Amino acid sequence: MRCARCGFENPPGNVFCGRCGAPLSPPYGERGPASGERRLVTVLFAHVQGLLTLSEHLDPEEAFPLVNACVEALSTPVYQYGGTVDKFIGQELMAVFGAPEVHEDDAARALWAALEMIEALEQFNQAHQAALPEPLAIRCGVNTGVVFAGDVGAPGLRAFTVIGDAVNLASRLAHVAEPGQVFAGETTYRQTQRLFYFRPLPPLSVRGRLEAVSVYALTGAREGYRRAWGISGLSSPLVGRQREMAALRDHLRWLLVGQGGIVSVVGEAGLGKSRLVAEIRAAVQEPRWLEGRSLSFQVEQPYFPFRDLIQRYLDLDEAV
Repeated sequence: MRCARCGFENPPGNVFCGRCGAPLSPPYGERGPASGERRLVTVLFAHVQGLLTLSEHLDPEEAFPLVNACVEALSTPVYQYGGTVDKFIGQELMAVFGAPEVHEDDAARALWAALEMIEALEQFNQAHQAALPEPLAIRCGVNTGVVFAGDVGAPGLRAFTVIGDAVNLASRLAHVAEPGQVFAGETTYRQTQRLFYFRPLPPLSVRGRLEAVSVYALTGAREGYRRAWGISGLSSPLVGRQREMAALRDHLRWLLVGQGGIVSVVGEAGLGKSRLVAEIRAAVQEPRWLEGRSLSFQVEQPYFPFRDLIQRYLDLDEAV
């Protein structure tokens, strides 16, 4: 392959020129098509009001560290909850939950990240109060839908991103939200209404949509949201699972005579693991049952299941 910089004819397979070290790009006719796939993702748009005006009031050398600190503060919750910052352009940050890494609760992760982004910006305003001409404000839009996820862009300059109507609607929701608010789309609301409080809004007409869309204003996480996972009641009889129930009863009998152990209940989503545990808990009177849950986005917090267990047992506030 001939180098475009120095003209050296490189052997096949070279990625960089053997003479000048320049990266080698195949001719346009030999470039492969962009690759990708359809994905169900949740997109979070954060519109930071006042960020662009920093350059009007401050010297570029003074504005740059402030912008960088703001982007870092807003990006931290995204990565904490397993999302990816797709891009930051002007005063808008776009984050994706569900691509390239998928979680079972990406819509909830996006909403938690949005709430913490609002708190992070408040802390940023307080920490840089003397340097900021005026406090910055944030508007968030969160929407869930099917997109095309893959490498997009000009040949040789492709980068991973997501494209689709779900992205456009998340951006529109961020623009119509009030400062300090999070607006969620219909699908996001349906997937997370057990975990968060929402206030339904009148259908909104947004640019790029022929019909008005349903919008919900996020007002906060439900108290005891960690308890929202699992089984809340046993209104129907358990069918089957006699062998599993017998095994759990045997382990409980051994526990009562002082022989402890560990039991793992493993299976695909929807097979009834939570129901099985709820049944055995309802069937026994002793010993005392203590329960702690570990959420998937808390993997980096040491001893989180034990902390949750103690909080439940002592009836402590979850923020402690």
